Amino acid sequence: MLEMRHRWLAILAGPLLAVLVYFQLPSEYLSPEGVQRTLGPGAHGAAAVTAWMALWWITDVIPVYVTALLPLALFPLLGAATVGEAAGAYGDPLIFLFFGGFIVALALERWGLHRRVALTVLPFVGSRPAHIIGAFMGITAFLSLWVTNTATTLMMLPVAVSVIDTLEEASPADPRTQKVGTALVLGVAYAASIGGMGTMIGTAPNVFVASFINGQLQQEITFLDWMTVAMPLVVLLLLGAWWLLTRVVFRLGHEPLPGTRQVLQRLASQLGPVTRPERLTAGVFLLTAAAWIFRAPLTELTVAGVSPLSGLTDAGIAISAAILLFVLPAGTRSGGDPQFLMDWPTATRVPWGLLLLFGGGLSLATSFERTGLAEYVAAQGQGLERLPTWLLIAVVAATVVYLSEIASNVATATTVVPVLASLAIGAGLAPVPIVLAACFAASCGFMLPVATPPNAIAYGTGRITAGQMAKAGFFLNILGILFITAVTCGIIIPFIGAK
Repeated sequence: MLEMRHRWLAILAGPLLAVLVYFQLPSEYLSPEGVQRTLGPGAHGAAAVTAWMALWWITDVIPVYVTALLPLALFPLLGAATVGEAAGAYGDPLIFLFFGGFIVALALERWGLHRRVALTVLPFVGSRPAHIIGAFMGITAFLSLWVTNTATTLMMLPVAVSVIDTLEEASPADPRTQKVGTALVLGVAYAASIGGMGTMIGTAPNVFVASFINGQLQQEITFLDWMTVAMPLVVLLLLGAWWLLTRVVFRLGHEPLPGTRQVLQRLASQLGPVTRPERLTAGVFLLTAAAWIFRAPLTELTVAGVSPLSGLTDAGIAISAAILLFVLPAGTRSGGDPQFLMDWPTATRVPWGLLLLFGGGLSLATSFERTGLAEYVAAQGQGLERLPTWLLIAVVAATVVYLSEIASNVATATTVVPVLASLAIGAGLAPVPIVLAACFAASCGFMLPVATPPNAIAYGTGRITAGQMAKAGFFLNILGILFITAVTCGIIIPFIGAK
């Protein structure tokens, strides 16, 4: 009963906070240029809905995907947007990029390519615990570049657990086996979150922030641009996480685990020969990844004075790959009916709610610009330019990292990114580096099971305790803040400034 009462209090607190924000915002304010500006009802409505959604997202009193629908219902009533303007964000091109990426990921999972890749590589890494954990983390991070971190964790943890179970049977008396299992489960979860930062489609906040930069900030950032600035951070964090897990938190030592190589070779031998669906799916995946990376030169390709691919987009590549998977035959079923690499029953496993969540966040973000709320928030950013750049980035990273421990990384990004961008513009600072730092920080919630889906999935295996995750995650959060600050100041700011 008490829990239900608290739930209703949180539900009612959303609209009450919205009313408070609506009437507390001023109707006029002084711009950074000293000009008196008017803040209309639409801006008040956009701010009120933002506060309402932020509270419901943080408390998780109703599904976050349902909260993301509030702009469709409330913006037209409050004058923040017409229903067409509010709904337009739910069809943003980058949402279709993510949808296509989901279909490709489901095809990889359907035909077991993740397991084949893992068990083909692992027998060659040796028997030392640190090497095994490093190999698992590397494979997981690579998959998470192209597949969502949640799906990657769901695919890789069963492989990791099967290896752990077999190692425990082979070396029941070795006291390190349990520590290796704990470190391996945490390593897979952390590597999935870290790898997801590396591409536009790796994790949900990336999709939102890339669309925000392309749309609201009107600065194009391509798939290759994103990888250029993000991959150094991925490598640093991955190495840092591996070092923490194997050398600091669990101290696994350098001695090999007896029987490990034989165990991995036996598991690999059970895979059987590579099948036709595996080869075709791998081909589609590699072709899609190459097209994303080399899209810019492809759009400039000229044949007989014509540029046939000039209209090629990242979203178009993703949707083309998805359609191709439905077209390519995988063989025949037992009844003689044709089977394809992808079918609709498998495709229905796409997390449709997540696509709604992106739309809600983008609808919020566009309302900031449309109603003039962004200019008001920007006016509050005066004075930030006096802070050293590294300190400003570090404060942003630390704030978002620890906020993402209690709120979902998508909710955190969609709430704070428009505000941070407006504050940066008001202070005369380039907003893109600050927005990217916040985006990466949103994926660095490593301490709590509720912080990210990979954390929750790892905790659900029963092989780690909340205390073990908190200890390892605390140190990794610190590394994350330091590395995000260093990469933003040393790579992102010079690179973005050069574009």
